[in-house]
Amino acid sequence: ARSLGVRNIFINLHHMGELIETYCRGKEIFEGVNFLWEKPEILDIGGAVHNLASQVNYRGKLLVLNADQFFYLKKEELLSAFKGYEKYPVILFNYHVNSSDGYNALEVDSKRLVMKLVKNKDLPPHKQVETYTGNSLIDLPSLHKVPGKSPFFESVAPFDKKEVAAILMQTDYWDFGTVKRFWDTSFHVLETYRQNSNHPFLRFLVQERALK
Repeated sequence: ARSLGVRNIFINLHHMGELIETYCRGKEIFEGVNFLWEKPEILDIGGAVHNLASQVNYRGKLLVLNADQFFYLKKEELLSAFKGYEKYPVILFNYHVNSSDGYNALEVDSKRLVMKLVKNKDLPPHKQVETYTGNSLIDLPSLHKVPGKSPFFESVAPFDKKEVAAILMQTDYWDFGTVKRFWDTSFHVLETYRQNSNHPFLRFLVQERALK
């Protein structure tokens, strides 16, 4: 996040939050990071965004990064991806996936605006689809304030009420977000090591002691 030019960093906490905060506070790289709690209830993704927005008086742009997903972009690559979409209040990061891996699909039009969300149960098997990765860029002043729990596509990115853009990520993407994806991605890490032991993601995992 810092390499992309992010100035104020928040870590959203709930499940096992005490352990995460204790771990982070013991590392120099997390110095100056703000810890944001969802208490007593989980706020859902939309509610979490509004919870943060209320802390900064709905000012600025919020880059949402998921802790169980990893992708690598340099700052100039990210800015290039945003080019032409700056006017939109919400920009989603999409990625091509296999429908048989349990992902929902986002349908977009020729302008890369979101038109429809298709649940995985309604998709044919083994079809390449675009999915929303959970990572996004949000213009906080454009949001209508919604307190408490709320779904992301209702209170932050209601594409049926306002224009929501979706850029297609052209980079490595590593998803550990469910048990099955954690399993599959772990084996993908091993296969990547066999092919390219100097891959940036492998270097990151070793650096952070996730792998020896």
